[in-house]
Amino acid sequence: MQALVAEREAGAAAGEQPNLDDLRALVRTLTGRGARVQFVKEQLTFTGEDTAMATLLLSVMGAFAEFERSLIRERQREGIALARKRGAYPTDLTDGQLRPFRDPSAPET
Repeated sequence: MQALVAEREAGAAAGEQPNLDDLRALVRTLTGRGARVQFVKEQLTFTGEDTAMATLLLSVMGAFAEFERSLIRERQREGIALARKRGAYPTDLTDGQLRPFRDPSAPET
């Protein structure tokens, strides 16, 4: 389980966004190791012996989540472009400007 968490954190640090294939693979990996995966709000439980309907619902949920995340990124890019046109979004920050936002426990570079 720790390896799965480390793998996801590494992907997130690299800027990768989880997608539908990642969700399916994660559920398959966890249930293959004997874990039970439960989505409480949706009342779905995966044990490795899943019905076709449960698999379909997992795919639909994952597809909607991926679509929603894409829309958010698209709107964010549009907002940044508009802010840059107004001069309200800095394109290049100096080290001094970034310093207040850095983690104080992080090593200096």
